[in-house]
Amino acid sequence: MAEAKSEVGRRRARGWRFVLAMLLVAGVGGLALGVNLWLISPGRHFRNACRAFQQGDLDAVATAAEALRGLPDYAPHVHLLEGMVLLRQNQEVPAIVEFGYAKDHPDTAALAYALSGEALYHSGQLRDAQRILARAVQLDPENTDARRWLAATYFDIGAMNHAIDQLEVVARQDPDDPRAHRLMGLIYKDFQIYNKAIAAYRESLRRDENQPDKAQLLEELAECLIHDHQYAEALQILAQCQPSAHTLVLEANCRFGQGDQAAARRLLEKALEQRPHDLDALRLQAEIELVSNHPEAAVDVLLEAIGHHPKHWRLHYQLARAYRKLGQQELAEKALERMRPLRQLRERFTEMHEAAMKDPANAELRYQLGLLAEQLDKPDLAAQWFLVTLAMDPGHEKARQALERGLQKPITADAGDRPKAPPGTTTPEP
Repeated sequence: MAEAKSEVGRRRARGWRFVLAMLLVAGVGGLALGVNLWLISPGRHFRNACRAFQQGDLDAVATAAEALRGLPDYAPHVHLLEGMVLLRQNQEVPAIVEFGYAKDHPDTAALAYALSGEALYHSGQLRDAQRILARAVQLDPENTDARRWLAATYFDIGAMNHAIDQLEVVARQDPDDPRAHRLMGLIYKDFQIYNKAIAAYRESLRRDENQPDKAQLLEELAECLIHDHQYAEALQILAQCQPSAHTLVLEANCRFGQGDQAAARRLLEKALEQRPHDLDALRLQAEIELVSNHPEAAVDVLLEAIGHHPKHWRLHYQLARAYRKLGQQELAEKALERMRPLRQLRERFTEMHEAAMKDPANAELRYQLGLLAEQLDKPDLAAQWFLVTLAMDPGHEKARQALERGLQKPITADAGDRPKAPPGTTTPEP
């Protein structure tokens, strides 16, 4: 009986400490608020604070943390709430420390892991972010935000198959959000799975037809439609885009695909006025000359293109075709000799990228991809892979040296140095 009374006394003491904390936080003018917070219980108050965090109300989160402070059963909850505030103030490292104190309590563990993973992602620690976010999803499969950050992490490290897995779940859990399908469309486009890319882009637009980057999305959709030989629909999409050298080349591809070579030529002339060395424009211009049985003109275009894009194997292949049409077999064979190692290099890049997809924790594979991108004369892509290597393994000295070599300046692999467009978005065209 004495033990029971003692336990009741302890509970009452904790309850009154909570009331006192509420009154101190609210102040005299907030007496009603303090009493109301007490009446809804500390547990419910914590849950309300979590909802306030989702709504961006950091003042409410900080108020809750102060109110719960001193209650022994709620120490992990206080650490979690304080970490939330720090995270939104872009203080990732202190936030991670706070989340660490909340990772073992059943009420706070799942969210602590999820927010730790988000903080690690923001700070550029991709390997740790992937590990922690995967644990967060295990603890709470319904945490859509954790899956979003996990998908972003996989995307950044080039593990696109894993990213797709998470994005598909995100799309099911949040049927109004267009972002998952938008990113899936980009991934499928990069891997030339154009029918799936088209479906993903269309679904993204169905969910929100006024997205912030709608113009870029429409251009990507038009590219996929062209590859899928849906020229009429591609033209309809391009009519919604702001005219540019890129959209002119896309429209030229449509007209060429429809058999209107004259219109395609006119569009290419306009595009090349804006961007004289545009690879896609020069390739299409050469192809038009070849199918029009003007191999001499095709040779002139291709030699100019190769001068600006010497590592693009398809240009050398087109040049070999042009020489063959001219009956110059020796020159055609030399063009093929230059083409073969470049094509093999591109095939090696593709194989290694597929291996990296299956091994998301392998930093060395990503370093090797950077070296291959350098050989393919893709310095921006190489820099992206070197940055991701350093984000996964900050001690990878060869990646650091390669990045400094490419940038011609010393670098540090912090979050600000990470690429804006993750690997996979700018892979060399096969």
